Amino acid sequence: MNPQATNNSPQPLMTLVAVVFVVVSVVLVLLTFFGYGTLKVVAPAGSVITVNGHVLKNTTAKLRPGTYDVVVTQYAKEPSRAKVSIKLLGTSTTAPAMTQKDPSALVASVIGSYGGYGVPIVTGAKWFEGNTWMAATVGPGGSSQIALHYVDQEWEIAYFDGLLGYPRNLNVLPEAVANHLKEQATLYAN
Repeated sequence: MNPQATNNSPQPLMTLVAVVFVVVSVVLVLLTFFGYGTLKVVAPAGSVITVNGHVLKNTTAKLRPGTYDVVVTQYAKEPSRAKVSIKLLGTSTTAPAMTQKDPSALVASVIGSYGGYGVPIVTGAKWFEGNTWMAATVGPGGSSQIALHYVDQEWEIAYFDGLLGYPRNLNVLPEAVANHLKEQATLYAN
């Protein structure tokens, strides 16, 4: 019998298996290096963006395909949350709607309770200088003036005439803030 007449050799099958293995390996290597999608977050200046609890250093990130929890916080805004799906080699953009922080809650977070009255009630609140200043009348009763300033990642009392021990010099405040406090004092003096 002539060995060349019958070709039952496993060599073509092995070659096919090897080619398939190489192609699958190349695809897996490419997906490892290029198998990401892009997340873009549109957020106000000074925002902190977290994705699944990890803080982003900028507003764009390369992520594996999947669903992510995106939280945007900013000193003068209420935190905003969104679920974002990232597709392979795709780009997902999220622009969470952010609302102004509640002035009463902000004042309460800085001064706590207001004397024997409990939680402060804020009226006439106005924001200044890129939302880094907030001036208002605080009560109950609406008789005291307060100015808060966002400095070094926290809100500080720059002026408060409601309780002893707080700054009371209007001359050190920005002019627009001091003028608003004077207007509010005039409103409640009448």
